[in-house]
Amino acid sequence: MDTDDSARMEEVSAEPLQASNRQVSSPDQESKSEPELCVEDKEKEALRQALEAERKNSRELANQIKYLQADIVNMQRQVDRLVNEAREKARMEFILELISVKEDLERAISSLSGNNADPLREKILSGLGLVISRIEGVLRIQNVEQIKVQIGSDMDPHFHEAVAYTETDNTGDGKILSVIRNGYVAGGKVIRPALVEIARQKPKEPTPQIEPQSGSRVEPEQSQKNEFQG
Repeated sequence: MDTDDSARMEEVSAEPLQASNRQVSSPDQESKSEPELCVEDKEKEALRQALEAERKNSRELANQIKYLQADIVNMQRQVDRLVNEAREKARMEFILELISVKEDLERAISSLSGNNADPLREKILSGLGLVISRIEGVLRIQNVEQIKVQIGSDMDPHFHEAVAYTETDNTGDGKILSVIRNGYVAGGKVIRPALVEIARQKPKEPTPQIEPQSGSRVEPEQSQKNEFQG
């Protein structure tokens, strides 16, 4: 019995010692964990700042990409506009050259025309007429029309260009007298104005002043003397 009681007492006395040991060791553990927590907070803050910086860089890059995309779209539009302008310019130059060829052929036909019947000449005229018809068909496909000029009408600076003037009394000033070269429009746009001759009113001649004869001329002083004598 004594042996058992002494054993129990030793166990009881040992428990407070272990508890005290645990209580004594806890402040050391807490003091050791505080630096660890400070390091973790600093690392978190550094990561947060790095993440914010990356987000800022991403936003800046996204804005730059948007600007670059807008520049590319504008550049593409400018390139398309320049290409269309160059294409239209080349088309107009081709049409004007084709018109010049047509007019040369028409002048050739006029020079070959005559009253004498010549089979060879008739064949040449027929061939030239066929070529002119083909050219006129191409011009119609390109929506090219000749400017219609009415003799005696007023000159329109949008469609006509005056290159000759003739003074006349019978026609009003600025009226068209003749067409020197035909003009053309393509799609409603003038590609070559018509060269015309217009009328110019003659300047009015000054009315001659009739002076009295020398014998009938009376001086002012002599006339006053005559009045006093009367």
